[in-house]
Amino acid sequence: MSADPFIAWVVDVAIVVTVCECVLLVAFGWRHRRPDVRRQVWNVAAGLLLMVAMRAVIAASSWFVVVTCLAAAGAAHAIDLRARLRLTAR
Repeated sequence: MSADPFIAWVVDVAIVVTVCECVLLVAFGWRHRRPDVRRQVWNVAAGLLLMVAMRAVIAASSWFVVVTCLAAAGAAHAIDLRARLRLTAR
């Protein structure tokens, strides 16, 4: 079963925009010496990995690829939550 090519294109555009956003975020943080950029990158990585998993489903990839992307997104989300909890515990 094949998905609508427009849906795949929309997901591809969202992935490209998210990667560009992450590059700009890191560049801004590096230029202005902001240490909190690392916490934001984990948040972006979790969302990006979810979009990659969705793209893998649309492309009818192997279940292993989808599960790997979802597991990596979960790990990135856990790291993001841990960093946020440490920040609020101070």
